[in-house]
Amino acid sequence: GYVPVLVGMNEQTKSFMVHTTALGEAAFPELLCRSAEEYGFYNEGILRIPYEASAFEQLMVKGPGRRLRRCCLNGTTPNIK
Repeated sequence: GYVPVLVGMNEQTKSFMVHTTALGEAAFPELLCRSAEEYGFYNEGILRIPYEASAFEQLMVKGPGRRLRRCCLNGTTPNIK
């Protein structure tokens, strides 16, 4: 399955669908800590990560077995491998 994530700094954000297997990767807990520091533990809605969106995309597509879908405004979700 996938988890919806909103990534970006300030008003420059992108929406992604992150495969659940990527959540166990070493870098992801650090991203979750950044999110907790910025937004706290009691947020409602989509998971937000304060990180440069293009750097996040590169981080998620590196390595074998990682899958990421970027959500587009027109409702389509192109595969990024």
